[in-house]
Amino acid sequence: MMVFGQEPIPGMDEISAPVKQRAWRLKIVNGPKAGSTVDLAEAVQIAGRNDPPDIVVEIDLTDAELGEPPMMSRRHAELEVVDGHVQIRDLGSTNGTFLNGEKLTPLETHVIESDGVRLRFANLELEVTCAGD
Repeated sequence: MMVFGQEPIPGMDEISAPVKQRAWRLKIVNGPKAGSTVDLAEAVQIAGRNDPPDIVVEIDLTDAELGEPPMMSRRHAELEVVDGHVQIRDLGSTNGTFLNGEKLTPLETHVIESDGVRLRFANLELEVTCAGD
């Protein structure tokens, strides 16, 4: 018995068949929002601290911030899912963006291809997680 939507598409080989998308997330590791997750999108998302009305970011980590004064920049880093991988770029933040303990060069794009990679925005630790492999 054939089920609608599950039979092969005539004329499509495996190479051109639809690819299952990977769902990338950031999991907050420390601070008041530890355990919370943020979904990443196939669009540029700025991570940092909202400071309305002038600065509004897509990934607002204001409530996850550790202590006073804030250490994370308002426009700290840029993240985007491209071709099934996460791209990250430090936006010249004051206290740095770290990938598995290594400080990123500002404005240089780095690609994250695997689950479990650790990020740090100033003193806030995050883990990159992926579902759908």
